[in-house]
Amino acid sequence: GIDVVRMAEFSWSKLEPAKEKFNFGWLDEAISLLAGHGIKTILGTPSAAPPPWIIAEDPDIQPIDQKGRRRHMGGRHHDCQSNKAYRAHIERYVSAFADHFGKNPDVIGWQVDNELGNSHQDLCMCPSCEKRFQEWLEDKYKDTDTLNEKCSTTLWHHVYSSFSQVQAPQITVTRYTPSAILDWLRFSSDLVVDFLDF
Repeated sequence: GIDVVRMAEFSWSKLEPAKEKFNFGWLDEAISLLAGHGIKTILGTPSAAPPPWIIAEDPDIQPIDQKGRRRHMGGRHHDCQSNKAYRAHIERYVSAFADHFGKNPDVIGWQVDNELGNSHQDLCMCPSCEKRFQEWLEDKYKDTDTLNEKCSTTLWHHVYSSFSQVQAPQITVTRYTPSAILDWLRFSSDLVVDFLDF
C-alpha cells in the first residue's frame, strides 16, 4: 500500500562527494525503480548532515554549545544555521539538486532540511549567531536604553551601552537573566524561520 517514499535527507556525502562533483545517478535509478512500481518520491534536502569535506573546508560551521564547546561531526545537525559559508554551500548544492530533479514527474515534493532547529539541546552560540542576535536585538529595541529598560539589565548591573556588548547566553556562574534567555529563544526561533525561508 505504499505509494510515496521520502529519501535523501542525509545523503549529501553520496550526492556531492567533492565540491561541485555531483553524483545523482544512483538516486535517479532509485526514483525510476520506485516509479516502476507506482511509487512517487519526496526528496529531502540534506542540509542537516553536511559532508566531511565541507567540515574540513569550513570547520566554523559546526555549532558551539552553551558551555562554549564546539559540537563536532559524527551524528547530524553539526551545523550553524546562521553561518554564511554554510549557507553558500547549501545554496550551491540545493540549486544543483533542484535543477536536476525538479522536472522529474516522479518527484512530487521536497522536504526542506530535517527537523529544523537542530537536534542538539543547545542552539548554536558561535560568533556568527551572537552577531545575528545583536542585530536582532537592535532591530527589536532600536536603542540600548530601551533594551536596558525592557530587559531589566539593572538586576545585576549589566547595563549595555552598545548592542555589540550583548553576548549569547553561554553558561554563567549563577543563573542567566530571564529576559535575556527569553530574547535568545525568540531570536533562535526567528533564525530557524529565516533559515527555512532561505
